[in-house]
Amino acid sequence: MVPLWTGLKPERIGMNERKQYPIEWDNEMKAYFFWDEAEEKQGYWENRDDAEIAYEEYSFELLGYDAFGYYHD
Repeated sequence: MVPLWTGLKPERIGMNERKQYPIEWDNEMKAYFFWDEAEEKQGYWENRDDAEIAYEEYSFELLGYDAFGYYHD
């Protein structure tokens, strides 16, 4: 992996390596998407709000917790 401080752009930095919210913009598709737990792109949305809602629903259904980290049965 290329350290970000080098100024060199890494080929791909996975969600777990970035430790950031997994919603990103795809220039080619001109849409937002999010990374799943397998670090694969999921869906495409025209705006970030829709992508955030989809990510919250995905996290809740798959993992049992919401975007804020609260566990739900």
